Amino acid sequence: MALTNGFELLYDTPLPEYRGVGRRYRHVGTGADVFHVRNDDPENLFAFAFRTLPADSTGIAHILEHTVLCGSRAYPLKDPFIRLVKGSLNTFLNAMTYPDKTVYPASSTVEKDLFNIMEVYGDAVFFPLLRREFFQQEGHRLQFTDGRLELTGIVYNEMSGVYADHDSVAGRIVHQALLCDTPYGHDSGGDPHAIPDLTYDAFVDFHATCYHPSNALIFLYGDIPTERYLEFLDARFLSRFEASRASAAAAGQLIQPRWSDPREFTVTCPTDGDDGPTSITLSWLISGERTPEELLSLELLAYILLGSSAGPLRRALIESGLGDDLSAPTGMETDLREPIFSVGLRDTDVAHKKAIESLILDSLSRIERDGIDPALIESSLRKVEFRNREIKGGGPNGLRLMGRSLRGWLHGGSPEHTLRFEEPLQRVRNAVAAEPRYFERLIREHLIGNTHRLLSVVLPDADQRQREAEALSTWLGARERALTPDERARIEADQAALDQLQTTADPPEAVSSLPALRVADLPREIERVATAVNAIGGVPFYTHDVPANGIVYIDIGFDIGDLHGDLLPYVPLFVDAFGELGLPGRTYDDVITDIGLKSGGMSAFHEAGIPADGSITADRRLFFRVKTLESTLSEAVDLLADLIVSPDYSNARRVSDVFKEARSSMSGSVLPSGHSYAAVRAGRAYSDADRYGELWHGATQLLFMSSLDEDGGRLAEPLARIGDAVIRRRAALVNVTGSADACEAALPHLERLVAALPDGEAPTGERSADSPPADERLVRERLVDEPFPPAEALIVPSNVCYVALAMRGAWFGTDDHVHEQVLAHLLRTGPLWESVRMTGGAYGVSASARGMDGVFGFWSYRDPAIVPTLDAFRAALTGAANGVSPDDLEQAVIGVAGRYYRPQSPSEKALVGLRRTLYRIPDEVRDRNHRVLLDTRVDDVVRAARRLVDAYDDHTVAVLAGADAVDRAAAVIPALGERRIQLPL
Repeated sequence: MALTNGFELLYDTPLPEYRGVGRRYRHVGTGADVFHVRNDDPENLFAFAFRTLPADSTGIAHILEHTVLCGSRAYPLKDPFIRLVKGSLNTFLNAMTYPDKTVYPASSTVEKDLFNIMEVYGDAVFFPLLRREFFQQEGHRLQFTDGRLELTGIVYNEMSGVYADHDSVAGRIVHQALLCDTPYGHDSGGDPHAIPDLTYDAFVDFHATCYHPSNALIFLYGDIPTERYLEFLDARFLSRFEASRASAAAAGQLIQPRWSDPREFTVTCPTDGDDGPTSITLSWLISGERTPEELLSLELLAYILLGSSAGPLRRALIESGLGDDLSAPTGMETDLREPIFSVGLRDTDVAHKKAIESLILDSLSRIERDGIDPALIESSLRKVEFRNREIKGGGPNGLRLMGRSLRGWLHGGSPEHTLRFEEPLQRVRNAVAAEPRYFERLIREHLIGNTHRLLSVVLPDADQRQREAEALSTWLGARERALTPDERARIEADQAALDQLQTTADPPEAVSSLPALRVADLPREIERVATAVNAIGGVPFYTHDVPANGIVYIDIGFDIGDLHGDLLPYVPLFVDAFGELGLPGRTYDDVITDIGLKSGGMSAFHEAGIPADGSITADRRLFFRVKTLESTLSEAVDLLADLIVSPDYSNARRVSDVFKEARSSMSGSVLPSGHSYAAVRAGRAYSDADRYGELWHGATQLLFMSSLDEDGGRLAEPLARIGDAVIRRRAALVNVTGSADACEAALPHLERLVAALPDGEAPTGERSADSPPADERLVRERLVDEPFPPAEALIVPSNVCYVALAMRGAWFGTDDHVHEQVLAHLLRTGPLWESVRMTGGAYGVSASARGMDGVFGFWSYRDPAIVPTLDAFRAALTGAANGVSPDDLEQAVIGVAGRYYRPQSPSEKALVGLRRTLYRIPDEVRDRNHRVLLDTRVDDVVRAARRLVDAYDDHTVAVLAGADAVDRAAAVIPALGERRIQLPL
């Protein structure tokens, strides 16, 4: 047996879908399993993955994921993770806990940087210190605050927020109830009621069992030679282990015994009123083999039934009027050992429970009996094929492939089996051709005839938060009264030890041992996107010659700067309605199916941005996008033109359904994205772009949507007026991205589209006397130039807080802005992390310098406090004004520089190149900023901090939190009590 650095090559296999090969190795000494997708992508990625099946809901896997990154044998620092973040060019760096695994992935385009991270991550997962103090910091602890016993901990606080989020509750109970006899029946993230039961000894034992190399799956991706990885892994980590005597829970434990009869499960979720959301969901556990074609068939079935508004099951639910939107768990989940199919409604009423269940079952029977439209099947097949072919953005390609490979690999399959899609897709196509009712059979076998079915209900409970707070208070009171003097002394000693550990600087020798880049290691060339500017039919025409795997991206934009103020709040609904309505003589489901047949997708979006030319007024634009294969360019562009010019608003019921789905979706986004709602609310006092952003994406939009009548006829009128006002040739632009040949091939089709646009002066869309007005107070608040309140509280049903502060910052293109970027990085990876996260217990905290808006801001995420966090914001700035260390500065410069080299997908390049042109951001300015960044000195950052400290009193605060937390904060900051807005969730 030939060995390479202690590894045996099991096999290699071609992976033409990814222009590479897959190589699988086994470490002979430990049994560690390694799979490398080797191709020519310079954005390399590694991931350590471990099977971590929970035996209870104490959150042991989640707390361990946090704590292994709090110091290791080679790097005994308080938080080597955040030190990596400080000075790395990583394109992804994180750790994630799933129901059955924990994964530690990282990626970078710089080989030295990637191996630095791998060195620290590998030492963290295999040789963590697991100090009791950090178990208490990250997990749970009792401490005395103002003389009273308190329960806190970062994971405890995080999960308290998760358990107050309706959609999270709806998703969790499907796993826990449908898979009740397996580890999936427990919450690997942790139930706040169970987290305090986790002991330190059990925590340490879990690591010893689950984090041995014999339980490790190591995924590698990119162009670094495999041999370098294998040598590194063996020398640094694996050679120090022997074969494991312990083993993680066997995958066989994940097979759920089947029910002979369906079951029902009901839970409640806290809300601030009696009209909170209700979700009703029907879920099935799917039997069968986990072959690639089986999993792909199930995904396709879910897409056919639910993946678009043309899906017959989705359509039946939405058109029923029994709810506003699909419930959060809706879809096919294939990452678990056994797939789960779920479908249901959100924003419904518990009185509709049986009606919804009957509707779903009857609809499935009808679809199975009457058959599925072959055009819809073909449209779905093409959509899945396109999705797998597209070079996606939003994260490293290796990260997506890691997730796909673990889908089968974790459960005993081969990692490449769930990576491949071309052969499985062709086999599915062949099966459909041989058996025309292929998907109907899957419905019959896996759904209609499947008794392992769960009806789950999530009800709002206006009293739950108070009950839980009182129960916790009672428990803490009883616990405190029962404490012996020795127990009290132990809590106080633990608290003192943790406080000392958190406030004591890491030893210089430990800090210097951490592998790090230096400024001299940085590339000198920044990322660029070439943009050619021409015109077609008098309309600006921008092209980007980018290899895109045979795909073309086309954006048609319109200036909406002159749109009448009465219509501004309706712009998000106009965007949501694009592609969801019919065309003259064609129904909406027919149109949506056609979109799937002729393109990889069509969408619309809107944005406001301030040009970098000294302006303080935001440009506003509306965009329509299509992505399509070169072979379907003509058909796709013609359909796009029809959808832009001739949408059919006559189906009032359909317009109403689109509105209700959009409103429900926005309501469900508030708690998971509470920091974004707070930050844009605070920033609108200083940025015209944030004012529009808050109107369109913030609390104002949510309040506006909640104020509207659901009557589709009344809603259609302002949408039609927006189209009449903005869809004009003179306000248009065209943006095309793809290969040079594809851009040239698109030209004649785009000339037809431009010619189809209405010409002449565009009306402003001023409201007619009989059309429905927008909420005039909300619109006036946005349009009138008046001072915004210094502090606002957005009241939501949450046990945690989201705290944001904004103030005037430097503008893009100035040295001051570059120095503020470095300062912000120093703050969020240094004093803010230590004070708000480590000490304060918040899940996240950040500072940002947004030069395009002229705003410097802060926010916290899932934070147990408000006032201490605001104090920490100011203290962090003041501390930086008194000086920063040269080493910290250099690491911050490197951390900020990473954005100049970050790889981008073709889709991202399309918009980045366009925006740099529209907002006047030439590469010459970016080059200059890059030089200023690399030359930044300590005095530059100190001056930036002092400038912000001097201007600090002119700031705005926005807090999104529960009423009780706001009440406590208002006792210290009265302005928070003066401006309270209840959000309708």
